[in-house]
Parts: sequence; structure tokens; C-alpha cells
Amino acid sequence: MRLRAEALARAWQGEGRRVEVIAESDEDGEEFVHLDGQGNLVHRICGSRSYLFKAPGPLAPPGHPHLRYAARLAEKLLELELLWNRKVDELVVIEPRRAEAMLQRALILTRRGKPGPSDPAHTLPTSAAIHALDVIVPTYNRIEELRLSLPLLLDEVVAIGRPGLEARLTVVHQNEELPARLFAWRPELERHPALRFVFATPPGLTHARNAGLAATRGDLVVFVDDDELVEPGFLRAHLQAVVTHPGAAGVVGRILSPTEGLITSTHRAIGQIRATGFVDTHFESEDESATLVPLTPMGGNMSYRRAPMDHWFGPAWFDETLGGSAYREETSLALEIFRRGGYLVFAPRASLTHRESSEGGSLNQDRKSLARRIEHQSLEYRFLRRFYRGLGPLGPIAALGSYLRDLRDIPRVKTLVAKSVIHAGAYARASLYTGGRQGWPDTLPR
Repeated sequence: MRLRAEALARAWQGEGRRVEVIAESDEDGEEFVHLDGQGNLVHRICGSRSYLFKAPGPLAPPGHPHLRYAARLAEKLLELELLWNRKVDELVVIEPRRAEAMLQRALILTRRGKPGPSDPAHTLPTSAAIHALDVIVPTYNRIEELRLSLPLLLDEVVAIGRPGLEARLTVVHQNEELPARLFAWRPELERHPALRFVFATPPGLTHARNAGLAATRGDLVVFVDDDELVEPGFLRAHLQAVVTHPGAAGVVGRILSPTEGLITSTHRAIGQIRATGFVDTHFESEDESATLVPLTPMGGNMSYRRAPMDHWFGPAWFDETLGGSAYREETSLALEIFRRGGYLVFAPRASLTHRESSEGGSLNQDRKSLARRIEHQSLEYRFLRRFYRGLGPLGPIAALGSYLRDLRDIPRVKTLVAKSVIHAGAYARASLYTGGRQGWPDTLPR
């Protein structure tokens, strides 16, 4: 049975189909996604995480783990179909040691369809070599942070550049006087051959990212925030990851926090978007035991191949209607990448420290204002409505789970009322939004 499944997987790969595997989790019940040796996506699931069996009593009978796994398997199949646009064509059960254990290991072959002109959403351009690499740094009101981060990034750009690989650093500034202030501090920056400045207005993170894309042409585009300090070998690790995994649309790097000290987590749930919309982050992980596949990056350390991204989204990849805090902008983009058959890989050696500056920033937000808090929460609801789009009329209802999660640990009535006002205003704002991101369809690609 296993040999038949593996032979079928190889045959389907030869036809240009995406092959995905669902198997039991092998990491203390953790659920995660990784690539196997043949480049197949492997979804690791755990029966104890079944939503159906979370309630005590008759729905959680002891001594029957196969029932839990069967329930979680069914839930995962629905999640892949309805939320992630992964259509399941055939289920092959392998290693049926006994009748009650038949569902403890399953190989799911998910047909993505043969690429062709009639199916442009799934027609991927052939992976090409990386001849040019661009680093894009959006910045707003953070001159002091740039004085720390810019020299480290320039060192990385110079170190990786060589004949056949052009490397550049583009700072997208949203304060007109910023270049002059930097040149007054370090005059040599004005003549640096690998550094350029691009002005973007009005201030906004997604607009700044798209402005950086328009001003560059590199085959690999790396996005870094202005308050982050990269470690030696940062760019080399991003480049090595896409070279090693030519089928990946992009790379997610490791992010450390000075407020939490040095974290050496080997947690495997890296950037995993759960069916509730909650994200298990764990971007501090250093695990290299498997090629992990995050479902979302963190915007301050991510890179993308330009060819497939331009193919899917055109020259502007980021949704500029996500204004203000731009919350969920990178997760919204990652969601659309996966729905089109793409995926990202985790590169723990592409490491940096996020200083988490409270001053300035391209986010251009004031969290203390009630209006700003409502606007920020409305972006969460807009993402959830997009995430649950495959549920049809139930999607807007499912999005209300964000409100219920936010109320679980509220100690005071006053806080409860404030939270309720914020969520009500945010939900109404998201519901009234009728605009769209050009190039992103209102229906799931099939």
C-alpha cells in the first residue's frame, strides 16, 4: 500500500500536480507543515487537537485515539478544501496495522490540475536562477533606528554581491529630508553604488512596499523593517533557501526579540494559521531538522521570487487598501499565495533582531486613539472575512470568533464594554467595506 501511494505521488508530480501528504504529528502533538525529501507538502496533524473532541464526556472517549485522529483528519480535509483551496482527489491509507488504526496514517494526494493556458491561476513560471537580489526597507520617522540598521544591511549587500549576482539596497523613505540627514551623518552613503533612496507618499507600509517593488527589478526581493539588526550571513541564507527549494515562492526568516532575551525554540508550529484565524508564530525557532513551511511570514523578515509573484499579483503585491497599521497585510498576501498553489519555506539562519521601536514607523498609527483601535481591529475582521470566503454566507459569522477569543480573559466590566465597542465598530467598518484589491479575485481560484 505504501509503495502504491509513493508511486502514485511520483506519477502525479510528473504531471505537474501539487502533491500533499497528511500524517500524524511526530513532535509532541504539535501540528505543522513541512516538505519531505521529494518536495511534497506534509501536513502533520494530531488527534488530540480535534475540535469535535475538545469537549469532555461522550465526545472524548478514552482509549480510542483512532477516533480522535479520524475526526481531526476530516476537519483538516475540510479546512484544506474550504479555506486553503486544496481540492482532495484521492485518499490512500497506508500501513493499516489493525482495523482501528487504519486512519492513524494517511497520504492525501491533492490534485492542483495540469498547468496550461486554460488555467492561468495555477500556471507557474519556470523557476529561474537568481541573478539580482534587492533588499527593500520602508521607513518613516526613524532616523536613529536607520543609523543602527543601515550599516549592517549594507555590509550584507556588499558581501553577497559578485559577478553574476547583483545586490542592491533600496530605502523607501516617507520623510523628504531623510536622505540629507543620513548623508550629513555619513557622507559616503551618498555615493554608495549599492544604495538608493526612493520617496513614497502618502505614508503607509503597504504603499511603501509596492513603491519599493516598482523601483527595483531583482529576481529575489527581501523585505526588512527599519528597526531590525541583521546577523552576518542573513542575505546568503535567504538566497540559499530559494536555491535549495526552487518550487517555493519565498522565504520566511528567523526573528529574535531583545525584550524576551535569546530564545532558542525548536517549536515546529512556525507561522501556522489555524482554522480559527489565530497564528502560531514561533519565528524565533532555530529548528533545521525539517524544511518547515510557514503559512504566513512576519513582514520584517521575508523574501519572494519576483517571477511567480508578478504572475499571480502583478507588479504591486501588497494590498494598499489595508491602511493605518496595515495589520495582517503579510498574512493576507500569504493566504493568496497558498490558494494559488504556492508555498513558503523557513530559513532559521536568515536571522535578525527586531528592536521593536515605539517611535515612528511605516505603520503610521496611534494605538491610544479609539478610532485607531477600531481601524486596527477592522483589519483583523477584513482578513477573517477573506480567510472564510470559501464558507459563503457563514464566513462573516465565523469571523465573529475574533470577538469571542478577545473576551475570554477580560477581568473587568469596564474593559468588556470597551472591547465590545471596539469590536462592534470594527466589524461594522469591515462589513461596509466594498472596495477591492486590484488583481485579487473575489472568488477562490480553482
